[in-house]
Amino acid sequence: MSAELENSHAQKILMDVKGRENHPLASQEPELSRAPNHSSSLPSGSDGPFPISGDNCSCLPSMYLSLSALQNFPSEIDEALKAVRNASIVASKAIWCPTCGALALTSPTPPIEAFQNTMLVGTILPIIANGYGRLLKMVDEATAEAIAKGQTKVFRYLDYGGLCEHQKPLNEAVDCIGKALPMADMEMQPSEWRTTVRALLRADIYGHDQPGFKYKGLRDLISEMEQRQNARHNILDAQVAAGVRSTEYDHF
Repeated sequence: MSAELENSHAQKILMDVKGRENHPLASQEPELSRAPNHSSSLPSGSDGPFPISGDNCSCLPSMYLSLSALQNFPSEIDEALKAVRNASIVASKAIWCPTCGALALTSPTPPIEAFQNTMLVGTILPIIANGYGRLLKMVDEATAEAIAKGQTKVFRYLDYGGLCEHQKPLNEAVDCIGKALPMADMEMQPSEWRTTVRALLRADIYGHDQPGFKYKGLRDLISEMEQRQNARHNILDAQVAAGVRSTEYDHF
């Protein structure tokens, strides 16, 4: 199965998510730095390539649980955000798992876990993208409802999360969280609340990159999956050309 086919649906949904930026209030949204385009080389800090090991991993059951959680999509924004983010974490770990997601398939007969990993990661990424699309719609609907009722919205930083907890070293993360705590339960006008929540979602989707700190977004995960599959296909093609592998397994 080609990487392009596996991720084309996710790319289309990301384009649809990006299209929501044409909303009348979109001009109020702050621009966050977007992750740079990746080259054909492996992403820095990744765990590939590794040979498939005989050890067990929890990637496959974790992805099934994440798919189930996304299928029963929560109606509350904070709970829906947790479900989508948890699924993204699971997918990120599965892409470079040394047991089921390894690049170098050294056995003449690849283990079934490698095929299951490819199928499930290729399934969960577009569903995660769709989840972010639903979240954007939920934010727009909540904003419109508050405006219609003349109400304010409460931004709960501890529920929505942010980039602070991902920063390193620990003292910088603690300092960042300390500065953000005043927003733990901050009352805002609906449009301001929408702008703030969408800024968090923008970082989740496109990632955030600045000197000394990089936060991978969904777009980065899709790019990494494409890179992994392309690299794996190159390895398999070389093995077939050398006569050490049958073309029967070229779909891995």
